[in-house]
Amino acid sequence: MEKEEVFNDLEHGIKVIEEITSQKIRYFTPHKGEFDSITLEVAASIGLRMIMWSLDTADWMNPGIEKMLARTTENIFNGGIILMHPTEGTVIYLKRALPLFQKKGLEVVTISTLLSPEQRIVISQESSY
Repeated sequence: MEKEEVFNDLEHGIKVIEEITSQKIRYFTPHKGEFDSITLEVAASIGLRMIMWSLDTADWMNPGIEKMLARTTENIFNGGIILMHPTEGTVIYLKRALPLFQKKGLEVVTISTLLSPEQRIVISQESSY
C-alpha cells in the first residue's frame, strides 16, 4: 500500500474504535502481522506503537481448545503476548488458560501495563527469547 492508503486505513480504524470505546488508541497490530517501513513510518507519525505477538492461539482456524492450550500454555513466558480473536472458542480457551498461567506465577496485564517503563520483565535464562 502507498503511504496515503496506510494513513487513511489506520485513521479510519482509529476513528471507529475510539467512537465505540471512548478510549484513545495508542497501539495497533498489523493484519496478519504484515508490515513494512511505510506502515511503521505512518503509525509513528500518528502516535501509534506497533505491537506484535509472541504466541498465537490460531483460534481463527478453529483448531480446538486443546490445541490452543498446547500452543500457548506450554510455551508462555513472562512478558509474552498471546494473539487471540473474538471467537466463542477464545472465551472457553481463556477460562481454561488463565488459571494455568496463574499457577505458573504469571499475571495477565494490559499492553499499557506491560509496556510501562515501570514494568520489569524478567526472562529466565532457559527461555529462547
